[in-house]
Amino acid sequence: MDTTSFSKASSIEEVDTERYGKGTTSRKRPKWSRDNEATTLKDSEDALAVTNKYRHVVLRRLDDANISCPSVSPIYATKFDRTGRLLLTAGLDGHARIFVQESNSDSYENARTLHVEELPIRRADFYGNDNRKVLLAGKRDLYVVDVDSSIAEKIVLGAENNWRAASFVVSKTVGSSSLACVLGEQGRVGLFALKSRSKVATLKVSGQVTAGVFGPGIQDFTTLNSDGSVHVWDLRTNRCKLRLQNNDLSAATAIALCPSGRSLAVGTSSGTIGLFSDWHARRVNTIATPVKLVNSLITAIDGLHFNHDGNLLLASSSSSKDAVRIVDTITNFTLPNWPTKNTPLNKVFSSDFHPCSTHLAIGNARGRVLLYNLSSLNGR
Repeated sequence: MDTTSFSKASSIEEVDTERYGKGTTSRKRPKWSRDNEATTLKDSEDALAVTNKYRHVVLRRLDDANISCPSVSPIYATKFDRTGRLLLTAGLDGHARIFVQESNSDSYENARTLHVEELPIRRADFYGNDNRKVLLAGKRDLYVVDVDSSIAEKIVLGAENNWRAASFVVSKTVGSSSLACVLGEQGRVGLFALKSRSKVATLKVSGQVTAGVFGPGIQDFTTLNSDGSVHVWDLRTNRCKLRLQNNDLSAATAIALCPSGRSLAVGTSSGTIGLFSDWHARRVNTIATPVKLVNSLITAIDGLHFNHDGNLLLASSSSSKDAVRIVDTITNFTLPNWPTKNTPLNKVFSSDFHPCSTHLAIGNARGRVLLYNLSSLNGR
């Protein structure tokens, strides 16, 4: 089995114990993310109020999440763990860094640095319940990393379908059923078991698969074709159980599902975003029309992320500077006035919402992980 040793550092458990102590819980979900009661906002020079006639959001700029250990290359991966206390970042310099949130603070400190020689990292993610393992991917290579032992095991993808390792998506299930889905050529999607580090099945659709995501069901995987068609696969049988076609979204590039699975977003090479509601309750083969087409970006969408309740959708394009927009999915309007000309986004390569929607992290071409506090979301 192919293994790689990483640079040594204190373990996450040691850092957590020292900074948090026993019995410390993760940050509570803010009131604004649980209901729509009106909230009185305090004036702040650092706060940016983003409004439309229905909703109100305040994004407050914080210190960069990786300020304690900045990167010298673009940040291609930015990912919170399930609690929001850990933040994983990685980039083309081959370093993956795990930052730990300081107790009662918005600051994150570097707790662990992992490095694989000759592996420019293009995607990274946690998997499992204990955050002791991460997946790191280059263009063609995919590694499972045990954070405590600093050992990486290579998943042998095989060369027969030209698998694109950086397209991997990790299932939310744990244990022996944990999967990584990797896109290949000629409409193929490889299912790789993370426990055995081997391929267990291959899905096949006509056309080119450009993106995939787990859901809407716990045993489902949803793929997106370049022609805008969406297929939902039952992973118990590896058969397609729903095919959704539309005539509005050609050259599709990105897909996202809200946590409940009811809302679907599809991004295209022209910057258009199509929003679908209750899409998975349709017939097996159906033609669907988006409830809304959002045209606030003009270059290819390569990042789409819903927040924890699906009320916000972040869309980004790494093809041009400052190409980030937040869509309010309750009203289906883009939140105006952000980013501003003074927002230091540069080209954005990765982003993630905190699991409680208290923060937004954005990785850019300058090696910075910008961190924002989302402090209010109200009916107007």
